[in-house]
Amino acid sequence: MDKNTLTGLMLIGAILLGFSYFNTKEIEKQQEVELAPQEVTKDSSQTQLEEIMKHESVASKPSITSKSLMNSPEFMLSVPETIKEDTIRLAKYIDSVATIKQLVAEEAQKNKLEGEFGIFYPSANATQEYFTLENEKIIVTLTNKGGRIANVKLKKYQSYNDYMHSEDSIPIQLFDEQTSNQSLQFSNNGKIIDTKNLYFKGSTNSDNNQQTLTFVASTNDANKYLEYTYTIKPNSYNVDF
Repeated sequence: MDKNTLTGLMLIGAILLGFSYFNTKEIEKQQEVELAPQEVTKDSSQTQLEEIMKHESVASKPSITSKSLMNSPEFMLSVPETIKEDTIRLAKYIDSVATIKQLVAEEAQKNKLEGEFGIFYPSANATQEYFTLENEKIIVTLTNKGGRIANVKLKKYQSYNDYMHSEDSIPIQLFDEQTSNQSLQFSNNGKIIDTKNLYFKGSTNSDNNQQTLTFVASTNDANKYLEYTYTIKPNSYNVDF
């Protein structure tokens, strides 16, 4: 093999190596471009799903939330892969499951309360609230839990301790909610109902200078309920019941 042939072969080899090198780089760049959108989608899918779930869950707002299911590894493992591939479809699926689970939980809670409170189960679960009746002589605080008087204060009297140590006129408190009790017990379909465990709905009214508070404990029948009425008149220490 002469010198010129050897030189030609070396040049051809160099060209082939250079072509192979630059071609490989171009393929790698193309793969990076093609993979980039997938990586962005993968990284942002959780955020997209959270935003969609926030929108989809506004109407129902279940206590068993869509977000809690979405953050549950055990639940997410049970979701079919075909659903996971579509973020919007996955959001709707999770929201539907959360709603169904909430309905089941509410039904179980209803059955539990009905077993304990009978027809009064609609009044067995609520938030405690307070109401005030007041005239020139007394301040009466009442609570919807039990439909009872929580405490009474006499505006024109003070305790000895307040009288001796306070410059302000502090009404004396006759009793408070923690150290007093007021309730009725009765039987309904073989179940003993204690009104101290019921939550009443309260409404106030002022008429002819007297104040009235009405408490109503509802049942599962609109025609059956328990009603308490408290009334105080001007310049009186009496609370009519």
